[in-house]
Amino acid sequence: MRRNEQPTRRAMITAMGLNDRLTDGFVVWLVNNRHVWRRFEQEALKIWNRGRDHYSARTIGEVLRHESALADDDQAYKLNDHIWPDLARLFLECHPACAGFFETRRRR
Repeated sequence: MRRNEQPTRRAMITAMGLNDRLTDGFVVWLVNNRHVWRRFEQEALKIWNRGRDHYSARTIGEVLRHESALADDDQAYKLNDHIWPDLARLFLECHPACAGFFETRRRR
């Protein structure tokens, strides 16, 4: 099993259970973009571990978008800014100790 495969599998199972709280199609998107989830989770945990108790999912997403634009490889992220809230919700569910780290709003 690859290094990040187990946490990613857990995140996918968690996302399936949250399907009513996530945007339609997010779980399918997640299956096809596991690398984005792993990077988002890594960056969020870095910030959390530096002592921040609140941060912006959108900021993390824009950093990932920027890194993707600079990358020379085939894994350039094609990221839509509508994905950040769902990644934030998934992160909070996967990391309950980080409750309140991202502000989330009720979906319409």
